[in-house]
Amino acid sequence: MLLKTLGPLFWDRDLRASDLAGHAAWVLERVLTAGNREQVKAARALFGDDSLRRSLARRGVDRRTRNYWSLILGGAGDAS
Repeated sequence: MLLKTLGPLFWDRDLRASDLAGHAAWVLERVLTAGNREQVKAARALFGDDSLRRSLARRGVDRRTRNYWSLILGGAGDAS
């Protein structure tokens, strides 16, 4: 079910179960930058807020997105 929910965010390749386990930060980066409410909720349920906070520091997360999620997640990442 999660692969079906998050799959549309990965237009450049097929998302696999192994990606969820082995490349969680990459998956979360895509969810944080391009996901809708349902996709973010599903990712939060699987990975947890701490993983989302760590993913905010990734290069692919723009400043505006990082600031938004920092507020939502309670002061995570660099909010400058």
